[in-house]
This record gives sequence, C-alpha cells and structure tokens, in this order.
Amino acid sequence: MTDEARTILVTGATGGIGTAVSHQLAASGYSLVLAARDETKLKTLSNELTGDGHVWLQLDMTISQSVNSGKSWRQDASLWTASC
Repeated sequence: MTDEARTILVTGATGGIGTAVSHQLAASGYSLVLAARDETKLKTLSNELTGDGHVWLQLDMTISQSVNSGKSWRQDASLWTASC
C-alpha cells in the first residue's frame, strides 16, 4: 500500500466518535487529516495521536465556503505543514 493510500480524512475529528476513530486509525498506522471547527481541539488531538504525518484543517462542513477553502489540502503540499 502506498503512503497516499494510508492517509485518511476524518471529519468531525474533535467530537466523541471522531476522536475515538482518530485514535484507532492512528494506532493502526494511518496518517490522518483531521477536520473540525475548533482549532484548539484540533491542535490538541493532533498532538495526542500516535504516529507521524497527522495534519489538521479547521473546517465547518455546514458552510460551503469553508469546505471549498479546504479542498486545496489534497493538491497543496504547503498546507500539510502549515496546519501542523
């Protein structure tokens, strides 16, 4: 499996289920792109996770402008490091 195939986007990452899923996936060796509304919680979660290569995106999935601004994460490698 390639590194790209081992990266998963988790929306709602800072909620109860999202946090639990994020911890489980990170422990299984996946790199995560964590998406949620609360930047402070995203930073905390990212620091708590095992493994390397996790990044976060502050997004509100109910606002299309927020989602559209997050679409570039896949193409813009600088965003991967800028969000950490």
